[in-house]
Amino acid sequence: YNLVFLQACESFGLVGRAVSIGPGALGKGIRGGHEVVEIWSNELGKWIYVDGNTAWYLRDRATQTPLSLRELRARQLAALQQQKVEEPELVKLATTKCKL
Repeated sequence: YNLVFLQACESFGLVGRAVSIGPGALGKGIRGGHEVVEIWSNELGKWIYVDGNTAWYLRDRATQTPLSLRELRARQLAALQQQKVEEPELVKLATTKCKL
């Protein structure tokens, strides 16, 4: 779904990239992952994470700015180090049957 979503975005002139995310090997061999899309925003000067499979994106609650995967990863690492991190807001673009 995400590759089709990416192609649709690109057909409208949006610059995008597919990104494969997953739990990593963690010493247990290669495991499956999930492909998502980032779309480049000239207005914000950064990549914006969008999941075409689940029809959502995440944004900062305070600024209402969509987040990139890099920003989400930074928050995740901070939370793993027991730092206080504001949870991003999930923005659903459409109702889907996907249960991720």
